Amino acid sequence: MTEKTYFLLDDHALMRKGISDYIAQNSEWTLAGEAGTCEEAKEELLMLARTKIFPQIIVVDINIKKEDGIDFMAQLKELSPYSKFLVYSMYTNSGTIQRALNAGAQGYISKSADEKEIINALNTIAEGKTYIEQSLTMNLISYKQIFTSLSKREQEVALKITEGKTNNQIADEMCISRHAVENYVSRVFAKTGVNTREDLKNLC
Repeated sequence: MTEKTYFLLDDHALMRKGISDYIAQNSEWTLAGEAGTCEEAKEELLMLARTKIFPQIIVVDINIKKEDGIDFMAQLKELSPYSKFLVYSMYTNSGTIQRALNAGAQGYISKSADEKEIINALNTIAEGKTYIEQSLTMNLISYKQIFTSLSKREQEVALKITEGKTNNQIADEMCISRHAVENYVSRVFAKTGVNTREDLKNLC
């Protein structure tokens, strides 16, 4: 029987210990390694790869110090090409969930979920399926229906709004002018029928 292994990337040591202890006590999954920063994760996974060990699943938080775990998944894929990804985050907005799935995650659960949810997610992903925490799925379906009316650029702006970014931050990240961002924001509001940024967050 193939050993079930996972790697844990979260910048809170107590969170890592709590998760790994629970999984060890309640499942057959084995912790192959862990890291508290993206740099540590690269070093650890590189060492594992040298011994031909590729964790079946890498559990990734989104906020890792000042880095974005979803963006970092591309680098993790290069270091551990056979691994699948489960995003484990405090964020529950549908835009972030969809961004994680678009980036290649096979699963998404919130840190407020019951502990057994992470084991269910690991087992489901190991079977080659996608796992989304049930309480998040309905909003995700609504999000997809709403956002199909937006252009790719409008979707990008809308997602950044749901993540709490200001117009200046969005302009810097997208390398466009603040005026262009304001135009996109206006179009997003018109197409989704909202009047404020908070309304958009609630919608998503």
